[in-house]
Amino acid sequence: MISFLASRRGMGWKRTTGTSPCEQWRGRVPVLVLVSCWVGVAFAQQPFGTIVGTVTDPTGATLPSTTVTVTNTDTQVNRTVVTSATGDYSVPYLVNGTYRITAVHPGFRASVMSPVALQAAQTVRADIRMQLGQIKELLEVSGTAVALQMDTAAVGTTIDSKLVNELPLNGRTFAQLAALVPGVAPQGSTNIGTDRKRGSIGTAFAITANGFSDVQNTFIYDGVPAMDLDSYNFAFSPSIDAIAEFKVQTSTYSSAYGGAPGAHVDVITKSGANAFHGTLWEFNRNDALAARNYFSTTKARLNRNQFGANLGGPVRKNKAFFFFNWESGRQVQGTAGQLLSVPPEAFRTGDFSSLLPSGIIISDPRTGQPFSNNKIPSNRIDPNATTFMSFTPAPNRSSDALGANNFVTRSFSTRTNEDQYVGRVDNNISSRDTLSARYMYDQLTTPNEPPLFGNDENINTARGQNVTVSWTHTFSPTFVSNVLVGWNRFFEHQVFGTTNKPEYDIACGRMHLPMVACDPFNYGPPNIQAGYSVFRVRNNGPR
Repeated sequence: MISFLASRRGMGWKRTTGTSPCEQWRGRVPVLVLVSCWVGVAFAQQPFGTIVGTVTDPTGATLPSTTVTVTNTDTQVNRTVVTSATGDYSVPYLVNGTYRITAVHPGFRASVMSPVALQAAQTVRADIRMQLGQIKELLEVSGTAVALQMDTAAVGTTIDSKLVNELPLNGRTFAQLAALVPGVAPQGSTNIGTDRKRGSIGTAFAITANGFSDVQNTFIYDGVPAMDLDSYNFAFSPSIDAIAEFKVQTSTYSSAYGGAPGAHVDVITKSGANAFHGTLWEFNRNDALAARNYFSTTKARLNRNQFGANLGGPVRKNKAFFFFNWESGRQVQGTAGQLLSVPPEAFRTGDFSSLLPSGIIISDPRTGQPFSNNKIPSNRIDPNATTFMSFTPAPNRSSDALGANNFVTRSFSTRTNEDQYVGRVDNNISSRDTLSARYMYDQLTTPNEPPLFGNDENINTARGQNVTVSWTHTFSPTFVSNVLVGWNRFFEHQVFGTTNKPEYDIACGRMHLPMVACDPFNYGPPNIQAGYSVFRVRNNGPR
């Protein structure tokens, strides 16, 4: 085997303006992979499948120099190899699909095996036993191909197109189906992987595999990594109507997969065939059909629409094929009225006398003595604290002395928009060359945090692009090469409900805090933990 691998991973660019809002470029330089192999020899992992086998005569003796042709039944694209001196053959770099295998040898009847199903990153064994006779006589064999696990210790599961298309998904995020794989589970807690909401229509979703963190996985689209290197989750979720299948490998995978000890997810997009196929869809979820949450005071507004279409078919029959998928999402989601605890008005002026019956005493930190009548003198209250608290609404419902659940929020609505396009062409240039190219584009604008008081929302706009070009060339029946070139770019821009609003120039203009960003993009309050719900727009300010 001759194998060359030249890649540079993890290179990226990030530009921040005071850190938030942030503009991030996640770049991955083109990855060039050239793998050449002799028939019968194992080769490096690729997003392709491989069919291998041994050709024998009726007695079980191997048949060298047998011509074996593997044909894709959907596109009629074929590859021809010749068995080695030991009767073995191997056909690498095959796209997923259904194949027909034909073996021809002088003095024996032609043998045909069909159908042979091949999945992404899979090796299938199809041994052929030929019978004496004339080549023009035909022997058809079916159902004898088996998955081969002898040359790889990788543990993984393929989610095929039937599962992808038919299982219901709330939000249509393909990674939700990865939970069907043993050892894989949805991320149960909130962290950066789920906070970024990279799922379809802004769904917060991430997976864990075999106990590893959700930021220790790798997602690969048609052989090219598609990662948001900030959250280390997938940069965007391809439309499930554009996915042919995907494979989740969870342990003991090939060294060709690196950079993460968790799951490695290979996504294969659909391609065109000799027949035209198209789909048109619309999915709606609406609060009119839902019940009120038991713990909410009102029913939250929800109107989610995910719609799109795709079309695939031949450009030139048996030669060139195309596939195009478009999907958009529009969602209006309201926050139901919530019960919060905000600082009581008396507390804001330093009056804690209501706590005396409960035995709670406020002491002077300078002297250690209790304040008279549990009241802090006004000259001891920092003006910045007064300024900060003025942006948090006063209580609007009765409560106990501590102010528990003394505020009911009003309902707010946030909007999520997503547009995604996937285009792919496959060209069988000649009997020796096949070329495919695929481009993905996704733009998603979604609120990271819905508002509680108004003007405290956190909005993220992300744009992902992913390109792959693959060329397979057959030098001879025993020598095949593949060149894979990929490019992935991810960009995100984050703004807040206070951005560019001078009345919310709090941390810099009103409180004059040192070492905080004062540009209009970063207008807003500092992040102060007060033990109560207070006005804030970010989890890690001020900046």
